[in-house]
Amino acid sequence: MPLTIGQRFAGHFEVTGALGAGGMGEVYRGLDTRLNRPVALKVLPNAFAADPERLARFQREAELLASLNHPNIAQIHGIEEEETDGTRALVLELVEGPTLEERIAAGPLPVDEALAIAVQIADALEAAHEAGVVHRDLKPANVKVRDDGTVKVLDFGLAKALGPVAEGGDPDASPTMVTAATRMGVIVGTAAYMSPEQARGRAVGRRTDVWAFGAVLFEMLTGRRAFVGDDVTGILAEVIKSEPAWEALSGDVPPTVSGVLRRCLQKDPKERLRDIGDVRLGLLGAFDDPERRAATEPAVLAAPPEAGGGWKRRWVGLAGAAVVVTLVAVGPAVWIAPPPGPSVAFPVRFTIPAAPNIVPFVELSPDGRHLAYLESDEGREARLWVHSLETGQARELTVADTSGFTVFWSPDSRFLAFSEAGSLRRIDRTSGSVETVCDTPRLFGGSWNADDVIVFGGAGGIMQVPAAGGTPTLLTTIDATRGELAHVSPRFLPGGRHFLYLKASADSTVSGIYVGELDLDPAEQNPVRLAATRQNAAYAPAAGAATTGHLLLLQGDRLLAQPFDEERLEFTGDATVVTEGVGAFDVFAAFSVSRNGVLAYRGAEATRSVLWIEPTGQESAVDGMRSLDDPENPRLSPAGRRLALIVADDLWVFDLTGRPPIRLTFGASGNASPLWTPDGARIIYEGDGSLYAVSADGGSGPEPIGPQGHFHPHGWAPNGDLISVSISGVGPVSLVEFSAVPGSEPREVFRSPANEGFSAALSPDGRWLAYTSDATGAMEVWARAYPGPGAPIRVSPAGGTEPVWARDGRALYYVEGRRSLMRVLVNASGELAAPVRLFDTDFAVYEQPPSYDVAPDGRFVTVRDDSNPPVSVILNWPALLPSSE
Repeated sequence: MPLTIGQRFAGHFEVTGALGAGGMGEVYRGLDTRLNRPVALKVLPNAFAADPERLARFQREAELLASLNHPNIAQIHGIEEEETDGTRALVLELVEGPTLEERIAAGPLPVDEALAIAVQIADALEAAHEAGVVHRDLKPANVKVRDDGTVKVLDFGLAKALGPVAEGGDPDASPTMVTAATRMGVIVGTAAYMSPEQARGRAVGRRTDVWAFGAVLFEMLTGRRAFVGDDVTGILAEVIKSEPAWEALSGDVPPTVSGVLRRCLQKDPKERLRDIGDVRLGLLGAFDDPERRAATEPAVLAAPPEAGGGWKRRWVGLAGAAVVVTLVAVGPAVWIAPPPGPSVAFPVRFTIPAAPNIVPFVELSPDGRHLAYLESDEGREARLWVHSLETGQARELTVADTSGFTVFWSPDSRFLAFSEAGSLRRIDRTSGSVETVCDTPRLFGGSWNADDVIVFGGAGGIMQVPAAGGTPTLLTTIDATRGELAHVSPRFLPGGRHFLYLKASADSTVSGIYVGELDLDPAEQNPVRLAATRQNAAYAPAAGAATTGHLLLLQGDRLLAQPFDEERLEFTGDATVVTEGVGAFDVFAAFSVSRNGVLAYRGAEATRSVLWIEPTGQESAVDGMRSLDDPENPRLSPAGRRLALIVADDLWVFDLTGRPPIRLTFGASGNASPLWTPDGARIIYEGDGSLYAVSADGGSGPEPIGPQGHFHPHGWAPNGDLISVSISGVGPVSLVEFSAVPGSEPREVFRSPANEGFSAALSPDGRWLAYTSDATGAMEVWARAYPGPGAPIRVSPAGGTEPVWARDGRALYYVEGRRSLMRVLVNASGELAAPVRLFDTDFAVYEQPPSYDVAPDGRFVTVRDDSNPPVSVILNWPALLPSSE
């Protein structure tokens, strides 16, 4: 019930005046006579006390809200009840000064003033979100600005806590709430500031507050609401279907701010900024007054602003403005990003949501100002993109070869080297002009020094070539007798003479980081291993808090930094864990570091689920096979009732009729390429650089088969021999066949100058051998008569990988690009028809062995990531190191 002036409420609160009223209750000015402090008393609606469930919920939420202690959040002191009539009221901090709604009524706020207020609002929301509290009714009327400029956000969580209110009144001023606020189908909030999902009555979370914040910021900058209508229904319709009047933003609004604003008001929550902290940090970079910025975030700036001042001359963004659009190459995208280098006094982290079509790696430019990545989608070849961290613009540079993941920068951050059409090429990121450096069938990472010399991982080892172009010379050679598979990812050390590189080997005593030197013959190189690891490393020179250089390398998913003397080529201290959750793709670590303290990395691979896909493209999860730990290489048994799968490097057999799965290997590493024997009794697989056979029911352990060496098993010849790909480590691969008994000798099926047979499949009738080859410069699917003779036939006119035959031999399937499953019918005469696209999906393309298989009933089985690992960035990562370093 209403209070009266002079009344004593709950014994010791004296009512001294009225402050306002609304659908959430009447508010009075009061004096806490016990503590002699002014307070605000918000009397709850009468209907509230009559609902025990809502009252209990509100009590719990009030206790949580009372624990919030932040200078920009108006405090809740408690809940009091008048014993005489049961009236309940919230006792709140009394905040003097006008509401933001009153300030906006006089017109748009100056940009700097609006930003100063907005940063404080965002800071308050961030603190609440970290405590698990979502406001859900942020609006200008719930924000007060004191005379000293301090902002106080009011009514945290009240919209969530309270229940229905009476209809009628100003639709922009009254929260619209129906049914209990925790259930689906609820609309809680104020219409003009509701997010689309809130307006539809769907579940809401932090991003709902991000939307409301954007609506409030828009109103501060323009003096008008982002969404207007004649009534609540009209306003909600505008929220759901219309865009704000972006043209109302004045030319004084920095692009940084408009970019933040647009990302806050994305209608799809998945496209909206994830965290309000990202918003706050993005806005900080737009302050034109360094004193105000320092006062707002005193610990952020460690260096004076650039002479000439003005947001147009400085970095648009600051300290982790994770105000970043999803890395989807759909055109020049706004990317509000932090300034490069250790311009902050502490490490700052933020994440970049990455689209599924992004190749796993990103590459920072040496000056930390640009981020390069490859993108491939819709069956198209990969495209090279560069995001400028200075201007916030993204630019597509060129088309690249989908078979390569390599991109690396020139030391002046002007050029990018990449693989395309069997060549190493360089592109000027400014002009877009492309030049060929040299021909190379494969490119496995590279590095470019200040003397314009490039080293790269090639088919036979590490190679050296002038950046201006020329003939590569071999610096290292792969020793197959030691189990070496490849030399990859060379990285120059300071001085440009020595370089780090990874020897990838099936022998754990060999695999690791080594140091090479320019202009030496392979026999003259230093064979000493610096570190035992399965992925490449990188060197980071002294920057920020680090007084010495460090070698960065992966240990599992942990990124370690160890002090390293680049002159003596030795470690000088213990390793420190920089961060965890860093991903890797085979031998390639998914991180990159600049020379001035910026670190970027792709997250560790997410869990995957196994899916059935109908020939129509309809998908469904395989029972009992959700969220497995990195499953890959699905292969169905001949009868189609069991599925062999590599899970976390071990071989498992899953019974599709519901029986428990069987684990066939234990604690192994590097297992791959399972292949059932024709009778379904055993499974052949790769392990420790050789082939093994294991009983499919677990009755007997693994036994070595065939010749020793690196082979990928792909099928069975009519005579019972195994069709396999031989990987020698030097030169192109070849297709071979051999008996599945220990010590048998391989017989070459065919060889060509190109990389043949990364994936191969023999038709059930033994007539056609389908395989992949890059003879045209791009990976294609070919077929040739088996065992011959006859010229090969190109099956895929637009690129293809992973050929798999139908069980009846009447169709050949393959993947075009990374999305499209293609079908090639085989007629009664055994002739191959033109390919037809069946459906598009997200294949985890391996090239070898296939990422999918075909069941006897025509369905397909494959694996799919449950989520997409993001790209993470750490500014001033050396601040994570011990101070002595």
